[in-house]
Amino acid sequence: DTLAYQTALGTLFPPAPPASFYDLDSVVYSDGALALTHSIDRLSLGYTGDNLVVRIGRQAVTWGTGMVFRPADIIAPFAPNAVDTTYKPGADMVYAQYLLDNGGDIEAVFVPRRAVAGGPYAPGASTFALRSSQFIGDLDAAFILAQDHGDRLAGLSLGGPLGEAAWNGDLVRWFLADGTAVTSAVANISNSFMLGDHPVNIFAEAYYNGFGVTGPVALDALPPALAQRLARGQVFTTGRGLLALGGQIGVTPDITLSPLVMAGLEDGSYFLSLHGNWSLSDNVALGLTASKGFGADGSTFGGRETSAGSGVFVRAPLSLDLRFTRYF
Repeated sequence: DTLAYQTALGTLFPPAPPASFYDLDSVVYSDGALALTHSIDRLSLGYTGDNLVVRIGRQAVTWGTGMVFRPADIIAPFAPNAVDTTYKPGADMVYAQYLLDNGGDIEAVFVPRRAVAGGPYAPGASTFALRSSQFIGDLDAAFILAQDHGDRLAGLSLGGPLGEAAWNGDLVRWFLADGTAVTSAVANISNSFMLGDHPVNIFAEAYYNGFGVTGPVALDALPPALAQRLARGQVFTTGRGLLALGGQIGVTPDITLSPLVMAGLEDGSYFLSLHGNWSLSDNVALGLTASKGFGADGSTFGGRETSAGSGVFVRAPLSLDLRFTRYF
């Protein structure tokens, strides 16, 4: 599946350093068969004033308006097939937000990184970003300027009402260190309504992955810019044009079903997912997700060959995820 591409690429390309500057994960106990580990996802110090927020430490930032594909979310975005998006693991960063009197804001982010694990701070591997959100009539607008892993980008996000529905879109232009420029974009429309006694939310999203490829390109022949972003977890699909259709229906007040279809527009491959969630109480939930990719050999979701002529394809097998969650 899309995450399997990252696993395969890790053996073909040098692995990228982790998103966090400090390693806050450790093994508490291990006997070879059983291992207990701990991981600190969030740990930060902050100041909040009337118009200013400053936080230093491990935290999460989410930018962009994509619902499945997120080209404007450049710092540790969720994968399109992520099962649980209620909680986002953090990255070590300095974050500041200034609230404007007109209802908009200005955000600044600095994510320090090392070029190699355990090495010194490397400006070329780090991220510096500015984002400003503004209201333009009925539109929500956001502008992004950033330097990320040695590349530069400019982004624009827009959103607004469309009758009883809502639309959003992101346009991101990358200026790579090698002198080339790449454009990625996403646009979606969503609506909510009642189907009898059942609340329903539906959406459709189109994605143009400027880093993607067309045709049965093997994993070890992918363009370096795409391979690097797959390994870093910034891009999750190798195809160029994709479409996602999904939604959520309330079967009962406590049970919801969320189907999702992702399709590669050039090769006809597709990915199916069905997620069910049962709220057992106000702070306890049980979730079950089933997913699988389909398509011809060499396609986006059918599986790409590790190297041309190898006959070994990275595919999306049937996946089942059972999750018990307790909030406290």
